[in-house]
Amino acid sequence: MPTPTRRPKKLQRDGLPTIHPNAAGMDSGTEAIIVAVPPDRDPQPGRACATFMPDLHALVAWLVACGIDTGALESTGV
Repeated sequence: MPTPTRRPKKLQRDGLPTIHPNAAGMDSGTEAIIVAVPPDRDPQPGRACATFMPDLHALVAWLVACGIDTGALESTGV
């Protein structure tokens, strides 16, 4: 008889299931990108980053250090 496949335990936050636990949320503006990671990843889980290349490279390094492998980006404009 085959053994049943075990599914990983789903994480929950405030009663809602966590689908992507290694995701960051980002809001892109003309002068800055606001980024949030899960609160257990960094003492300062929210940051603002300028939109210049050196700042974006620093943002990527921070996201990698926090174990982030995917993100959701929101951007609105005229």
